Amino acid sequence: ALRPETAQNIYINFQNFKALGLRLPFAIAQVGRSYRNEISPRGTRLREFVQAEIEEFVLPEHLNTHPLYPKVRTLKLNFYFDDKTEALTLEEAVANGLVPNVRLAAWLGWEHIWLTQTLRIPEDRIRYYVVPPEERAFYSRGTIDVEVLLRSGWTEVIGNAYRSDYDLSQHSRYSGANLTDGGRVPHVIEPSFGIDRLAMAVLEIHYDLTPKDRSWPVLRIPKTLAPFDVGIATVSDEEAFVRAAEELDLRLRSEGILTLKLYGKSIAAQYARADSLGIPMVVTVDHQTLEDGTVTVRDRDSKAQKRVHVAELPSYITTALGGEADGRW
Repeated sequence: ALRPETAQNIYINFQNFKALGLRLPFAIAQVGRSYRNEISPRGTRLREFVQAEIEEFVLPEHLNTHPLYPKVRTLKLNFYFDDKTEALTLEEAVANGLVPNVRLAAWLGWEHIWLTQTLRIPEDRIRYYVVPPEERAFYSRGTIDVEVLLRSGWTEVIGNAYRSDYDLSQHSRYSGANLTDGGRVPHVIEPSFGIDRLAMAVLEIHYDLTPKDRSWPVLRIPKTLAPFDVGIATVSDEEAFVRAAEELDLRLRSEGILTLKLYGKSIAAQYARADSLGIPMVVTVDHQTLEDGTVTVRDRDSKAQKRVHVAELPSYITTALGGEADGRW
């Protein structure tokens, strides 16, 4: 049978994790393919999908404390419950019982920071659906689904569940294995990420099909998610320009900067290809390059261009990318 989730492998290896020296609380993460028996898959409903799950094992005394919670406790999130949306701090959501414990609240806070700051999803397109008891999984004592507003409507991209001690208790019961810690069965906090849906959300939100400042689409994806750091273009396909571009490509790659060769078409076509792929900037070799060793650096979003000497180009690019070009892959 094909597995419906990736979590079970983590539960049955609980004692192996402890044998490595891990002490509660600790979390184990894994990424893999999961499968569901969707009768009529469409949109975000898939029979086969990529899932990233984190299982955090805690004892009851850990549920209402977390070392990273103080940094996010005053963060306001849009909680959806009782057919209404209300902006509440995580402290307020825990106090009124919408979020079952501090441990789960900490995960919500840091997920929100990741969604808004790394993936650059607007806050008004994110809500936290408090799943009512009659809708949540039987093992859950509290479920908060993170939903993103897409063209098809509000779409779940992350599920967060307080699974209590159900999983290890059941495995112990049927396997006879001792899956306790000091005689107590650990509880589980589970954030579960739908990688396919998150990728689709990022593409839909950042792909501008009809920009006002150019005649082709542009993927305004966050720089840290772009497939390449820089595109290399030339104003001519003559040998001197291509040779200079090849040398530039080797220089940048030796500095850990990911490049894509664009030349071979018109300069507009080269810019259009880079924009459609979401490449943050394009470096162009032109006639002045052959004279003084400078190139133009074009920004994807603003289209602004700046003249930079080849010798200073690696540091300029790294700074423009937020210092994350070298080794970010």
